[in-house]
Amino acid sequence: MLRDVEPRRRPPHRSALYPAVVATILGGAGCPARPTPGGGAPAESAHAPALVPTAPPWRGAFDRRARRVQVRVGLEERTLHLVPPVQGTGPFPILVVFHGRGGNGEAAAQRFAIERAVRSPFVGLYPDGRPQPWMHGAIGWDSREEGSPDLEFFDAMVEWARATVGGDPGRVHVLGYSWGGGMANHVACTRPTRVRSVVSVGGGGPSVPCGSGVSALVVHGVNDQEEPIAAGHDTYAAWAFAADCGPGEQPALGGNCVAREGCGDGSQVLFCEHPRGHEWPSFLKGPALGEFLGL
Repeated sequence: MLRDVEPRRRPPHRSALYPAVVATILGGAGCPARPTPGGGAPAESAHAPALVPTAPPWRGAFDRRARRVQVRVGLEERTLHLVPPVQGTGPFPILVVFHGRGGNGEAAAQRFAIERAVRSPFVGLYPDGRPQPWMHGAIGWDSREEGSPDLEFFDAMVEWARATVGGDPGRVHVLGYSWGGGMANHVACTRPTRVRSVVSVGGGGPSVPCGSGVSALVVHGVNDQEEPIAAGHDTYAAWAFAADCGPGEQPALGGNCVAREGCGDGSQVLFCEHPRGHEWPSFLKGPALGEFLGL
């Protein structure tokens, strides 16, 4: 099985720390962010790209097996793996989960076992990345800029879930591990009105300035040798700044995490530090993840 790991050698990745915060260089996969014209927030696409399902709409009994689905985004076909809800009539929350470097959606669905941590019915979408020339052909995501085709893929996946499996586009959560954590941060940063929360595990970013904050759960290992924990601290600071949080912290999720106080618009911004390395920690396979997502 392909391992979900971040590349050991990467171009610098600039965090979305705004003028009030000193910008630092992260260890995550990426490159220096392009400045937004005029210094403003990134523009959010007004319309989802044209989407033509190349598999028939989902029918039959729902179960937890990942089903391969081909969708067409513009002139391209992209692959995702659907884990449908086991019960209920919908509309269902949508969880989009991005794998790490060299991985794929099917393996991520098996490895992260999100359905064990989230007891409410949900639509799980596990997309496949593709070779990235800017990363020497490594399989992953274009998490660098606002024009990323993977952002169009995200829009298309959400629309596909709404049209075919009863997904609720008003309850979308993005999650990711390693390079996929950077992509989850990128999606939430550039699609703040379409994303309810983001979970970044061992990731970096956001790589562009965020227009507004969302609820964020940042998880990082103290002994992470692939993506140093400094990247996690910078991601946490970026989301706290975007959500206009205060400086105070309090324990959260059973003491595994800390939460910033006074965040705007009811947002939660949490940081969870664990003693291991570059991995999806075991506590995320328990009720903590569902508690954060509100599911």
